[in-house]
Amino acid sequence: METVNLPAVLPGHLDLVALNQQLRDCQAQLDWSLFEKATDQDLAILLAGLDMAQDEQVLGVDTMSEKIGDRLLTFFQNNGQDAHPTILKKDSHFELRQKLVEIIYKDLLGPAGGESEEIDPDKENSIRERYLVGAIAPLIRNQKTEESREDDPSQQDNLAQTDKNSNDDGDSENQAPPSSLFPSSLGLTFCVDAKETALTVTARWGSYKKEKSSELKTASGDPKTVWKRHPQDGQRVLELGKEVEWRVSPDDYPEVIVRLKSRRLPNQDWIITAFLENRQTEPRQNRDIAWLFQPELTITSANPKETAVFVRKPLPFSKKLDDAIRLEQEDLGLLYRHRLEFAVGHNASIHAETKPHQPNRAIRLQTAMIPAYEVPQTTPPDQTEIPQLKGLMLDMKVLARVEADALPPLLYPLVEAYESWIAIQEQQCEELPTEPDYYRPAAQQNLSNCRRSLERIRAGIQLLETNPDAIAAFQFMNAAMARQRVRSLYAEKVRRGESVTLESLDITPNHSWRTFQLAFILLNLPGLTDLHHSDRSVDSDKAICDLLWFPTGGGKTEAYLGLTAYTLAIRRLQGTVAGHDGGHGVAVLMRYTLRLLTLQQFQRATTLICACESLRRENPKLWGLEPFRIGLWVGNKSTPNRTKQSEESINQ
Repeated sequence: METVNLPAVLPGHLDLVALNQQLRDCQAQLDWSLFEKATDQDLAILLAGLDMAQDEQVLGVDTMSEKIGDRLLTFFQNNGQDAHPTILKKDSHFELRQKLVEIIYKDLLGPAGGESEEIDPDKENSIRERYLVGAIAPLIRNQKTEESREDDPSQQDNLAQTDKNSNDDGDSENQAPPSSLFPSSLGLTFCVDAKETALTVTARWGSYKKEKSSELKTASGDPKTVWKRHPQDGQRVLELGKEVEWRVSPDDYPEVIVRLKSRRLPNQDWIITAFLENRQTEPRQNRDIAWLFQPELTITSANPKETAVFVRKPLPFSKKLDDAIRLEQEDLGLLYRHRLEFAVGHNASIHAETKPHQPNRAIRLQTAMIPAYEVPQTTPPDQTEIPQLKGLMLDMKVLARVEADALPPLLYPLVEAYESWIAIQEQQCEELPTEPDYYRPAAQQNLSNCRRSLERIRAGIQLLETNPDAIAAFQFMNAAMARQRVRSLYAEKVRRGESVTLESLDITPNHSWRTFQLAFILLNLPGLTDLHHSDRSVDSDKAICDLLWFPTGGGKTEAYLGLTAYTLAIRRLQGTVAGHDGGHGVAVLMRYTLRLLTLQQFQRATTLICACESLRRENPKLWGLEPFRIGLWVGNKSTPNRTKQSEESINQ
């Protein structure tokens, strides 16, 4: 079906009568992306004889803006037709995201064209190149295929070259690439209630064969040879207590096996491993016919009366573990005691479906080639949730301008609220179950760490009560952060084409801290200010490395940028220390592992540095004559790796 892009103003270059006939014959489909306006007469010619509901596809409803949709609704209603307004309703953010996820799944995993899709080999060299995830290779690979894949760097998933320096980090570890990137099986390991004797296993995949197309034609009009998808599936009840092998499709694919092994745990529950294995041999030509695409294993109970048979997989604790690792595992076991792990995937992720109001049991386990998990949005608490937060000042501009004596009282509510929260947690600690026996000791250790953080926050506020340099640097930080926040919002809206002013964005919500950000900054102030503070001790038992553990988009970068601005300011105020001038040298190092993330964070940090520099220029007597600067190192092929190389680059 041909897609017709409508011009900004109808009819433009189009023959509306001919186009209308194409639409009615389902030979064309409209795209309204560029459309702006048309007379009612032109719309009547274009849409004559069409129905909003029946002809939704050819009308190109998905390409209509809300404004165009309203215009067409009015047009059809004026012409006495039920316009089915639900068709043109604007999708919610959730619905748009769901559609985007579905598109990504179809594009990466497939089948994009439906269960019996056809793929044109002229457009896709192979099915493995069309679908990048979820393929199970044949057990015996064609030797020439393996050699060519190993020789082709594009087929090797290693970021660094193994025999030369990496573009990112200089020297790289010399690790040989794997001989094959594609496994020949997928599976899962899980636990089942001791009373069960059998499970229902369902296996699905798609196989592709070259056949004559039922839709596509060659230039001469003959059916075109395409890759045709054939859905494969089977279901069987498999007994527990012994190793079972099941040929899902014994006539067509006798070498595709489901293998199930089971044994008893000390508590008599079953621990089971199930695999879908591709034991086929890859041919020299049309190799994709021996591959399994979109594979899936689903496990359910064989007992129709008791469906919730899957129980929690035992936690992998061992008395032989290092004390630090053991304590960390116990801590995680406590914190995530309500997030049960029902299965572990092998070459696949696992989706566990739990019974409503019974989260400690699962009724279905299913492999997933693209893992997905809903992460709830984390929002900071306010005084309606924690009354002790009343009086806490989070506005950066207020904190930047308030008198020094009035600053600490605006921050102490944070200490009081945190102290009250710790007291509540201590009461709940006594209500923890005695089994497992590590719950309460782990909780007490966590609360001990919380009390230590509480004292560090209190010490940060006390520092602002006694140290004029710390107060000045703290207010500089707040002024710089407020400025960069408003400027960043302004730049983003301008890039989107919105008509805004800086003044309209300079409001309290746009330059306020979140509670955890301010707490993180306060607890780090003493260590950043006092060069001999125990937090920065060379003694590993006393030194502290702080890590913000927070969901993506929660505001970690803002907290780090705040400490960056404070560090820049306090160095300028302290002047020369141990023969080193605080106005020169590198103050902060930022390191990100992903290249795209590095560029994004560099942009945000640069906005902050510009804000700091604008403040310095307003008061060079206080903040020095040396400008604040920022640099980016992106690897030895783009930027110098050593001082001598840097000097040569500058000379050039």
